[in-house]
Amino acid sequence: MIFRSSFLTSNLLGSLPTIGQAGRIFLPAANARVAMIDPRDVAACAVAMLSGQSGDGETHLITGPEAITFTEVAHRLSTALGRTVEYVAVPDEAALAGMLDAGLPSWLAEGVVGTFQLLREGVNAGTTDSVRQLTGHGPRPVADFAHDLMAALLTS
Repeated sequence: MIFRSSFLTSNLLGSLPTIGQAGRIFLPAANARVAMIDPRDVAACAVAMLSGQSGDGETHLITGPEAITFTEVAHRLSTALGRTVEYVAVPDEAALAGMLDAGLPSWLAEGVVGTFQLLREGVNAGTTDSVRQLTGHGPRPVADFAHDLMAALLTS
């Protein structure tokens, strides 16, 4: 069996500094809908596959339970943190310049901007039932990730 995951909720950890300092997430996602998957669900699927609990020789796309915008992510983070978090849509050119100014290599900055271009085109907008099929339970919503990990990291 082969499985591949959609956009990981752990990618949100890259925004920890701006969330902590300014209460904002700056990304070039616009209104992209993304079925973000919690890495714990990816791990659970891997365990099920490797332990022989699940496996049918097919390829599975592992996604979160819903395709949400980064504005909705900011709202869930606000709830988890008990303070306002806002999403700020950044144009590709400004995102690229900001990452280069921060010292990221050009290949990485261009890759990040390219990933968000694909997200805006809907590459991770669909959801699947693969987590439930492989593990017997549904995938965790972004709110769980926000509460369990992001809140812990930002309040420690």
